[in-house]
Amino acid sequence: MNPGQSLERYLPFGYLFLVVMGIVKESVLFYQIGINILKYSSIADILMSPIASLTSHPLIFIVVMTTMLLGYYFPKMVENKVHKPWVQKTMELKHVASMSKEEITKQMSKKAIQMTSVMVICVFLGMGFGEGLSNSRRIKKGEMKTEHTLVFNSGEEQEVALLNSNSQYYFYVPKDSKIVHIAPINSIKVLELTENRMLD
Repeated sequence: MNPGQSLERYLPFGYLFLVVMGIVKESVLFYQIGINILKYSSIADILMSPIASLTSHPLIFIVVMTTMLLGYYFPKMVENKVHKPWVQKTMELKHVASMSKEEITKQMSKKAIQMTSVMVICVFLGMGFGEGLSNSRRIKKGEMKTEHTLVFNSGEEQEVALLNSNSQYYFYVPKDSKIVHIAPINSIKVLELTENRMLD
């Protein structure tokens, strides 16, 4: 199997894994502010969750992509060093002398997938737990920074700290409040970004 075929074989499983990780990350994040996010998510939101997570910050995208690329190419980088103790220990290669090249390649690929999966799980869980804990603490202390203004269909305007949004709802905390609000997208006329750090 050439590298191209191997990559095509793993891509669907890789994306499914990222979808699950996206769901877990969002669930952990919102659980800490008392929301079951799956109740407010559509199928499209769930399928797009890994893309939304990866593109939320350039550093996150770089870390996850680098991790996955290293996991894919690492076995190829060390395939000529299988007799070195550190490679055997890392790849859990036992009785190398009696193993065929195909068996060695299969074992290294299996171990690389396991290592990559663990690292990606740690990244997504860390994101969900860290962001959720930070939001929870700031809400309790009334320290949420209002950087958006919601203009409702009724004409009412409200300064808010926008926690998140999906295809159906906005999740936010109004200015000088410690209560999380959930508003349907179709009830909002305009969302204004009143404080844009990238343009200030």
